[in-house]
Amino acid sequence: MGHLRRAGLGAKIFIPTWWFWIALALAATKRYAFHPSGIKLLDNYLLDLLCMPLVLELTRQAMRLIFSPNYNLSKFQILFALIYVSVLFEYLLPSYQTRFHSDVVDVVVYCAGTIIWYRFLPK
Repeated sequence: MGHLRRAGLGAKIFIPTWWFWIALALAATKRYAFHPSGIKLLDNYLLDLLCMPLVLELTRQAMRLIFSPNYNLSKFQILFALIYVSVLFEYLLPSYQTRFHSDVVDVVVYCAGTIIWYRFLPK
């Protein structure tokens, strides 16, 4: 887990752990610097796999700033975030924008990312 440090007026700021920064750097690099590698899993699903751990961790940190430094997301909140992202990116956006494509495998990968985050990352 990251550590807390004091900011002005006694507020505590949570600094995310090393895995968060690695995942964020990997996602940004994949999104903006990599050309297609020819590896279908890497090209099509890496960002989807990293999406939910990054979203859930940012949400948890925001809630910790608002409520308590020990705040953790409930199973309901995690499930809601998973359903929200899945419906938004795999149903709503493809329905209104032709540049977005619906893919059921993306939902499976979002689920895998959520399970990885819930099971292994936030200790």
